[in-house]
Amino acid sequence: MTPTRLGQALDFHPNPNPTEVTLDDGTGTSHRWTWNSSTSAWTSPPGVHLYLQQLATCGPQTVNARAWSMTRPDGTVFYYDCEGYPIALVNHDGNETDFTYTDRASENKPEEFLTYITDPVGRQTLTVNYYTKGQSYSYIDSNGVLQAASNLTDPSIIELDDEKVKSWLGKGAQPTEAVARLIKVKGIS
Repeated sequence: MTPTRLGQALDFHPNPNPTEVTLDDGTGTSHRWTWNSSTSAWTSPPGVHLYLQQLATCGPQTVNARAWSMTRPDGTVFYYDCEGYPIALVNHDGNETDFTYTDRASENKPEEFLTYITDPVGRQTLTVNYYTKGQSYSYIDSNGVLQAASNLTDPSIIELDDEKVKSWLGKGAQPTEAVARLIKVKGIS
């Protein structure tokens, strides 16, 4: 969906006036763009066909702006905010998918957490729920067994919405191997 892992930000160095921008793709591979001051353009890493542009100056008062864009050769544009989080994807036909985040503290610093994705016709197609520390929760352990507990200490728990999963599978969506395992363990068919 986006060049970055879902909900992961670009890394700007140094911030707020970067000369390097790093993207970690879905496989965990890092790709680094460098600022070329003689051409006033970002140089793409070898083999990566995404044109990077800074669209807005970022500062403490700049919130949720389309501050950065990456454009594929087919005209699809990925927009990122000042923190580097993906906020929109616009394909070459103008269809737009939006990413909505919630600000909250994580490890004593403010972070943006992906809350939901809105598709081009305005439907919230993916909603992500986060448990908070101390909350009761259930999860699928590494053996594939559904576990229930209280007093959450590990907030890296994933919850699936059965109805939305069934809906997407019914429309032909192909889950990744990891998601397919979660769906199987949860008994969604």
